[in-house]
Amino acid sequence: MNTKIDKSLGHGGRYNAESHPGVIRRALAFLIDLVVIYLNAYILFLLCWMTLEIPEIWQQNFFWPTFLAYLTILKPSSMRTIGYRVMKLKIVTLQGTKPSVVRMCFRYLLWLLIHPIPDILWTSADRDGRTLRDCFSGTQVLRADAVSDQDGPIHLSRNFGFCWCMFYPQVSFPRVKTASESSLAT
Repeated sequence: MNTKIDKSLGHGGRYNAESHPGVIRRALAFLIDLVVIYLNAYILFLLCWMTLEIPEIWQQNFFWPTFLAYLTILKPSSMRTIGYRVMKLKIVTLQGTKPSVVRMCFRYLLWLLIHPIPDILWTSADRDGRTLRDCFSGTQVLRADAVSDQDGPIHLSRNFGFCWCMFYPQVSFPRVKTASESSLAT
């Protein structure tokens, strides 16, 4: 039997279970970032309102660009967001590199399209504790001190959940035969 492992998506790092933050740590980082985003947008609105005398209804127009810039440009940078720094988290691609702004915009778009409950529930079903938006965008949130302990090919993983069949990139490793399987083969 000829079995080949597809290596067309490249190689990526595999992290141990302690490297993946739990749901509570991720939620606290999100809440901290949300407070910072609201404060920044409100301060920006007040500065513009006092100088340009714009109506208060425009306050939401300051929130979304601040939100987008904060989550797509600052989050993957070495500075990270305040929530990610406080909770000691980082975001990387499956290859272990810093995500591009385009990838982060796609991740942000998925955050707007996917309901938060299935997104968070998926972390308990995924072996690496990734959310659906992480799976589809090819990113993973890790503890800041996480180091890859293995290397393997990235392939498309097929998973069934919430009545959907989903395909997304995931780092895989060839199955290692156990001692009992090796003895049966001989």
